[in-house]
Amino acid sequence: MLLRLVQGQWPPAPAAVTPAEILQKEVCGEYSGWMTVLCGRSPGTVSGRCGEARRFLEWLGECATRETLATLALVDVDDYMKDRAHLLCRSSLRRAASDTRCFLRWLHMTERTVHDLSSTVIAPRVYAFEGIP
Repeated sequence: MLLRLVQGQWPPAPAAVTPAEILQKEVCGEYSGWMTVLCGRSPGTVSGRCGEARRFLEWLGECATRETLATLALVDVDDYMKDRAHLLCRSSLRRAASDTRCFLRWLHMTERTVHDLSSTVIAPRVYAFEGIP
């Protein structure tokens, strides 16, 4: 706790080395700033949505470049959501789909992607009282 107080964050975030990591840090920083300053989102919302955006960019891997983002296709988003579906329960997958949809909408709004793929992300239905222990 002392290191977190002194340095502001502990453990420290690893330095971005590869071009994909540098792009990821830049895009997530701008996305976070947009949500905080212009949209007035809460820190919890910003953290959750940036986490999903970071996972998406990490999933793209070394292919995450400005050109790749510009030509992002439906099949890429679909494959990402299929990979996430294996790891999450239905209510968590619904949140991940919502966060991914918001990120894709922002990418298109800032002209980082040619097509608005946000409408292609579908979320699973969550039934009443599902997920309540």
